[in-house]
Amino acid sequence: MRFEFDWSVSDPEPDGTVYVRERLIGSDLLKIYGPMPQRVVDSFVKARRQFVDRTIRTKTDAVKIFEPQPQPPHKGILQ
Repeated sequence: MRFEFDWSVSDPEPDGTVYVRERLIGSDLLKIYGPMPQRVVDSFVKARRQFVDRTIRTKTDAVKIFEPQPQPPHKGILQ
């Protein structure tokens, strides 16, 4: 069974950054990445497409990538 994803890019913010929306087609699952410089969007989407092609084999796999992921602490931020 094949699962399709859709990637779209927001209009640029005043500082030139954009957001990438990743959506599992046929569902309401959506993930937003960014802000990121517009110049890296093509590479980012290409990498995500390759990840999906290599990793997603079942609907459960597809849904898992939309689950919240723990974020590593940022360097220099006190915890």
